[in-house]
Amino acid sequence: MVMYFALHSALRDVDENHKNKGIGSFMAEYVEDATGSIIFSVILLLIGVFFYFSNIWILRITNKMMDFIVS
Repeated sequence: MVMYFALHSALRDVDENHKNKGIGSFMAEYVEDATGSIIFSVILLLIGVFFYFSNIWILRITNKMMDFIVS
């Protein structure tokens, strides 16, 4: 989120005609098409969420393995 706001404040200084694309501006600012930037941002966010939950899943499996080893 900090990167998002930092990028938009920097872009306002450089390009006065900059158009905010909503969520498309979150992770795909430099995609020209607004629809394409929204789709690309959603895909990147879904990949990030997938890896976040896969880390939680790995930690749960590791805890079960440690419980098995200790017993």
